[in-house]
Amino acid sequence: MLKTVQQALFSTGLQLPKWLPVENKATDYEVRKYGATKWVSTKVIGMELDPAISKGFMRLFNYIQGNNEKKVKIEMTAPVTCLVDPGAGPICETTFTTSFYIPEEHQADPVKT
Repeated sequence: MLKTVQQALFSTGLQLPKWLPVENKATDYEVRKYGATKWVSTKVIGMELDPAISKGFMRLFNYIQGNNEKKVKIEMTAPVTCLVDPGAGPICETTFTTSFYIPEEHQADPVKT
């Protein structure tokens, strides 16, 4: 499964942040160490994971399609991450932070939203 995901990512030509492998003892996942990089993120407050991730992804997709301060298109990158920060109780809103890696050519001076 991991090799299939890696093949899909690498075959698409998406830019990835640089990383180093960490000693792995499992065959179904890989532990990596990433260097410091810049990412663009958006937060969505909600109760359900899928709609929140979809909303966050679309905000960031619009950003890379030119809906940003400089009106420039930015290449899609991988991975797309989502940090889930649960609310205080069982029926509380959760904060979902969706993030895109900023491509290497924009790392020194990221385009503002």
